[in-house]
Amino acid sequence: MAPMVIFGWPVPQYAQPLLIVESDVDFVYVRWCAHNGPVLTYQDQPGENEALPWNGQVIVGGFVERLHARRLADVDFLIAEVVGGAFPQTYRNLPTLDDMKNGLYARPADAEPFEDNRAFPFIIEADSHFAAIAQDALVSGLAVDAVGRLAKQADRWHEICGLPLILESLTLLAAQ
Repeated sequence: MAPMVIFGWPVPQYAQPLLIVESDVDFVYVRWCAHNGPVLTYQDQPGENEALPWNGQVIVGGFVERLHARRLADVDFLIAEVVGGAFPQTYRNLPTLDDMKNGLYARPADAEPFEDNRAFPFIIEADSHFAAIAQDALVSGLAVDAVGRLAKQADRWHEICGLPLILESLTLLAAQ
């Protein structure tokens, strides 16, 4: 059976029945598990005949509220629960070269997550720099921007974690 494709991205089999696409006047959302589940990503309503690109990446702003240490097949890993909400899929916490060419030199000051009370579990190798930064964020109570992707089917993280997000980047924000 061919994998389901959403927004041009082959969705892992475990996630296929759990992704819900909905829209309102302004945005298109991808939610996890239910119509009241957490928003994983969103974007402006596309124009007529425009595609809705998404590659499984989830960008979350919030706080590390819990760290779970686990061992699986002699490999240690952490699951950092970031409580907060998703940013739009176009959000970047570092300006791109094109941004800088257009005079944008920093993260938008008014950028806020869509929701602020959802738990997003990010899977991290225990001996990585990500783990140290996640621990610092937890202990100090500083906000983070976490970027991850839905885990691949073959990696079987969905058997460990209900929303398996593999951490790709973690930004620690200064206290205001």
